[in-house]
Amino acid sequence: MTVEPIHSDEDLQRAFERLETVFQAEHGTAQAHERDALVAVIEAYENEHCDFGKADPVDGIGLPGKSSLAGLR
Repeated sequence: MTVEPIHSDEDLQRAFERLETVFQAEHGTAQAHERDALVAVIEAYENEHCDFGKADPVDGIGLPGKSSLAGLR
């Protein structure tokens, strides 16, 4: 297992593709360690290069008719 730092969007895409193959690895296996390392480098890259904005917990609920929850804010 070699997990390289992510320097570009292309690297990020490759990391996500590899993560898909090891995502459900059993705890304690080499694939699980690789998964954890991939998650760490992906998160580091996204924190530095991607602006997702502040999360709105009401938006995260994803209920139909969400506008009826507007008064809860």
